[in-house]
Amino acid sequence: EDIIHNSDTNTKIRFPGPDQFSIETAGSQRLLTRADGRIQITSGDFEVIGAEGGNAEIRLTADEGDDGADYWRVQSAASGNNLNIASYVSGSWVDKVSITTGGAIGINETNPQNSLHISGSAPAIRFADSDANGSAFSIIEDNNGLLKLRNDAGNGGTGSGIAFEVDGSERLRITNTGDVNIGGEYTQTDSRVHIQDVTRPLQEGTLTLSSESTTDGAANNGAVLRFYGHDGSTPRYQASIRGAKENGTSGNYAAYMAFNTRPAGGSMTERFRITSDGKFGFNKTD
Repeated sequence: EDIIHNSDTNTKIRFPGPDQFSIETAGSQRLLTRADGRIQITSGDFEVIGAEGGNAEIRLTADEGDDGADYWRVQSAASGNNLNIASYVSGSWVDKVSITTGGAIGINETNPQNSLHISGSAPAIRFADSDANGSAFSIIEDNNGLLKLRNDAGNGGTGSGIAFEVDGSERLRITNTGDVNIGGEYTQTDSRVHIQDVTRPLQEGTLTLSSESTTDGAANNGAVLRFYGHDGSTPRYQASIRGAKENGTSGNYAAYMAFNTRPAGGSMTERFRITSDGKFGFNKTD
């Protein structure tokens, strides 16, 4: 039954069935409120226009009253800035997601500085399949190539570790037992840390320990590799190897290698040294 019919514009407001309400234009139904309370837009676009100088917004609420107990709000600023999705928390609106006109997305961040900007006390991204295992991964692509962080178990791995890929090749794997493998031979399990490399000349390195930030050029400046164990009651440093500068002359890079052990009740003590000119010294530091 029609309640309003404008014959000049062929616009009708009708009750087409029990507990239904519809609006028709140009002979076609545009909007229908159904008996179950749902609203159906059958053609055309749905547009929300805010007051001049104000914001356009849609609110989703489970409260039929007007006491401010809304749950979610989607709002677009009249100035053409962010599209904000907010929730109603403790009596006020709190923005949760913001999308700028440039396409940047902020999560708990209303002024995103990157394509995806996540803020919070412990921001994180988690990807998981239905059993929270398998080939979960994240991908970041930039001008320098592709970086992928993946769940090791989903790519032929033996556990639920983490693997890092760069430009389509795996470069580092951390197993679920804490073993670290860098560069290849990812089935190696007899070392806590395994570094795979090609044969390098003496002036290059597979592993480099650096003290480069110490720039005063004094004697004995250099990096130290220490070995740590347990004496049965307390963790202790047990031995070390040091490569260091022999002299305090600026620009003179002559260096020695020293092997050090630790006696009971004492500190680390040098036991053997190889000097820059190939001489050996036992229990002697010069």
